[in-house]
Amino acid sequence: MTTIQKNSRKIMASVLAGVCALVAIGITSYSAKSGTLGFERFDPKTYKGKMGKVTLPYHGNAVLTTFSNSGRKISEYSTTNGVLLLPVGNHDVWGCDAIAKDKNNVSWTASISPGNTLKIDISANKAQKLNFGPPFIASIKVTKHGNKADLDLNVVTAQGNNKCVIKKSDGETDPPRFKVINSTGKVVWSGSFKYG
Repeated sequence: MTTIQKNSRKIMASVLAGVCALVAIGITSYSAKSGTLGFERFDPKTYKGKMGKVTLPYHGNAVLTTFSNSGRKISEYSTTNGVLLLPVGNHDVWGCDAIAKDKNNVSWTASISPGNTLKIDISANKAQKLNFGPPFIASIKVTKHGNKADLDLNVVTAQGNNKCVIKKSDGETDPPRFKVINSTGKVVWSGSFKYG
């Protein structure tokens, strides 16, 4: 199989995964808007019931999204310090957005999915650590094919989860760039990971 065939398959798989994700998001959005599913931005200041704490590995701005099957409701919980208050009960974690600014004051969002359904059971006045999220680890896998090579960028969470997307909050993101340097320090190849 040639590098072009492999890249074509990777591109098609990425496109298919993207379409499936968009369909799932569209169905969820439609369901929430049409009344099939409820949606709330949880406010612990106005909530009257018992709550428990959830701490994230990232101690900055974040939004945790959960789904309650019993209440048929999607809920968002926001934090500025990595500590969240959630109502007592069972919650299915759908994802978490960690938001930070770089040295140029540009906002970046890391959208993380736990992969399989992550269930958490919140007890009153108890803290629970949710182990998924930053810091992120980037690595490059090199596969040689004679005098050619494929470079694959892989970004995972600290827990090894590769279901994360990092982008500028305005949506305009240039793909990461790379340089390949030989043993004498000369740049022999450069480019970007524009296909993921």
